[in-house]
Amino acid sequence: MDLGFLFLDQSWSLMQLRSLLCASFAFLLLATTLVVVAVDNSTYYVPRDDILLNCGASGQASSFDGRSWTGDTGTRYAPSLNAGGFDALRLDPSVSTVPYSTARVFTSPFTYRFPLSAGRKFIRLHFYPSDYSNHAASDAFFSVTSGPYTLLHNFSAYLTADALNFAYLIREYSVNVSTGGLNLTFTPSTTHPNSYAFINGIEIVSIPDLFSSATPLLVDGDDGHIVYTIDPDQALETVYRLNVVGKQLPP
Repeated sequence: MDLGFLFLDQSWSLMQLRSLLCASFAFLLLATTLVVVAVDNSTYYVPRDDILLNCGASGQASSFDGRSWTGDTGTRYAPSLNAGGFDALRLDPSVSTVPYSTARVFTSPFTYRFPLSAGRKFIRLHFYPSDYSNHAASDAFFSVTSGPYTLLHNFSAYLTADALNFAYLIREYSVNVSTGGLNLTFTPSTTHPNSYAFINGIEIVSIPDLFSSATPLLVDGDDGHIVYTIDPDQALETVYRLNVVGKQLPP
């Protein structure tokens, strides 16, 4: 499996990010280089941290792929959430009930706190843009931060899903955790009336250290081999996935 990544830097402006996205898109269309990540299939990787949080729900529930999700109500990740969340008023039949039928809605900044082991983690954020009680889907504009990194800024799941013709959205990031675990803060926009933040599901999974100096990324180009190393302080966003083996990849 080949992963394409976008670097995240907390100091970048929105204009710089837009320019980078345009350049990245052009690169994907025109570049002839190949990024290769070598994976040893002789042993199975078992993640030390594997969290599936079903936001707005309580107890355990299974998604269509058989994985077990834990409701965020009263968990150690958000002990102050002692009340249930909101149900989606309309759930597309093609969308999995877990984690998309319930959501946690925030009208002020809120932080989930995850105690984790050191190392790189995948963060996957699940969004199903729907009306939740009296909160209209089109009113949700918000930001999501993880420590110094802004994962989403002034984000509208409703507009994004509509533009892409998707029923739901998944955003995936790779962030290195050193000490103290990982925090995720959801902050409603202050520039849109009736704005709120919401989240349907959060996944946090440990991943092998593919980016250390011991296992660098190797790029084959016209000028020979170029080796890339990624600093532990750099965060990444997955922008595309390519299954080069052609087999079914389990969750």
